[in-house]
Amino acid sequence: MEKVVRNLGEVNITKESRKVEGYALLFNTQSKFIGWYETIERGAITDEVINNSDVFALFNHDRNKVLARSEYGKGSLKLEIDEKGLKYSFDAPKTALGDELLEHLERGDIHQSSFAFMVDFGDDTMVKREYKDGDIYYTIKHIPVLLDVSPVWQPAYAETYVGKRAMELCEEMRKQNENIEIFMNEEIRKEEIKEEVEEKEVEQEEQPSTEEEAVEEEKVEQEQQPSDEEEIEEENVEEKEEQRNNNQGNILSNKMKEQKFSLLKAIRSIANNQEVDAATKQVIDLGTQEMRNSGLSYGGQIQIPVGAQHRDGISVTGVHDDLIVTEFADILEPLYSKNVLVDAGAKFIGGLVGDLQVPVMGAEQVGWAGEIADAADGSGDWSHVTLTPHRLTAYIDVSKQFLAQDALGAEALIRQELVNALNSKLEATILSADAATATKPAGIFYGLTPVKVSDFKSLTDAEADVEEANIYGEMKYIVSPSAKSALRNMARSADNTRLVMEGNEIDGTPALSTTHMAADSLAYGDFSNVAIGQWGAIDLVVDPYTVARSGQVRIVINAYFDFKLLREGAVVYGAISE
Repeated sequence: MEKVVRNLGEVNITKESRKVEGYALLFNTQSKFIGWYETIERGAITDEVINNSDVFALFNHDRNKVLARSEYGKGSLKLEIDEKGLKYSFDAPKTALGDELLEHLERGDIHQSSFAFMVDFGDDTMVKREYKDGDIYYTIKHIPVLLDVSPVWQPAYAETYVGKRAMELCEEMRKQNENIEIFMNEEIRKEEIKEEVEEKEVEQEEQPSTEEEAVEEEKVEQEQQPSDEEEIEEENVEEKEEQRNNNQGNILSNKMKEQKFSLLKAIRSIANNQEVDAATKQVIDLGTQEMRNSGLSYGGQIQIPVGAQHRDGISVTGVHDDLIVTEFADILEPLYSKNVLVDAGAKFIGGLVGDLQVPVMGAEQVGWAGEIADAADGSGDWSHVTLTPHRLTAYIDVSKQFLAQDALGAEALIRQELVNALNSKLEATILSADAATATKPAGIFYGLTPVKVSDFKSLTDAEADVEEANIYGEMKYIVSPSAKSALRNMARSADNTRLVMEGNEIDGTPALSTTHMAADSLAYGDFSNVAIGQWGAIDLVVDPYTVARSGQVRIVINAYFDFKLLREGAVVYGAISE
């Protein structure tokens, strides 16, 4: 999606008033040549687009020179669609800028209007492309976002802000059509040569009427027969031409076959009630299959697969060609790397199907035996912890103007926001002392009596409790910001100036801080004994109605997780006490 500025309108003033009005654009009016020809259809802009856009009236497209504003259909700038085009009007502000505009309009220095909007030249639902007589013709069918209307000094077409992508598409289409013409001409020539050869073969099969004619024909054929060197040279030329044609065909074929999956584009299509493209559909189909394989229900329009097998690319069978969906990274990958529990050593198990029983072995299953004595029967002695999928749901509200973006940064941001929403809820639930409900698992501190930490000794006593439970893994602390502050101001003893927490370590043990811990709380232990399970795909519900009045779309995220502390005593829970 890119910003485009076009001059297609007119502007004038109403005498004896400060009212400025004009047409920002005219429908079904072909532009001058700007590298291509362009026409905006009658239905490209609707009242819905106006009501979902924050449109400014600017002086010569200068964002620092605001004349009026239509904020989602309301404000000092009036926008109206009629048979002619998009009409605008406003009262010039009683400011130096407003007076300057009126003066230039009265003198006739300014008599043109321009407008800026967002459009994706690569989206067939927005723009139709045609190739006629060596020129490109664009027909804009849908403008999703209006940005501004502006009285301007001179027509913008001569100095149009043209997005780089649109220019590349124009040149790409021109080259592709040239290659197609070359290929077709060569194919026609090959057919002509083939017909000539067949005609000669027919002539050779015909017997000469007399001996003299036979001798004469043989003589003519010898004269016309090319030499061996000429034949070799001709064959080499044909081979080179054939290789060149194959290379050109491969380039065009490969270019057509590679597509990128865009989550932002998928959400935008659903929100605008438009059909998704083949690549997006295949990704959703794979996500749907993951949900079915996991035995989970889903109700959203988009299911995003999270299996590791999809990270390098997805094969898609298109209408005309086989496609490869590229740049399709696991959407949950940032969650694995940014979750404080995973940083502390928790085990994250993804792609699960059905309930998972995690075996847990304690000291009671281990014993001494003689060198040749039978080992004790361990059957039935293993304990286990069961992970069962629970639906975790969250939502984010995204502006329609943001959804209209097509930049890589916007795509990365929407993915990160989805992950942050899940991560925040998941961490807060795991690192809690809440009891389980019918829909939510219990926090890992549920049932634990918090250890009161008032000094360095009480802290080391808590560490000893974990060691006495025969937990010998890599120990770490997880603390709340307020507990972190208290420990950084807590001396080890009255006679020692060293503090309990220095840098990012507590008594030499790594400490991680998160706002998802309760205030003044801390936890210590071997967090590799925390198992986090994940099932199925990410289920997204795109809701364009609930917050439509504020120009936003609500995205509801549904994912399935569960977690358990595998060994009792592996983690102690404490609270700072005065």
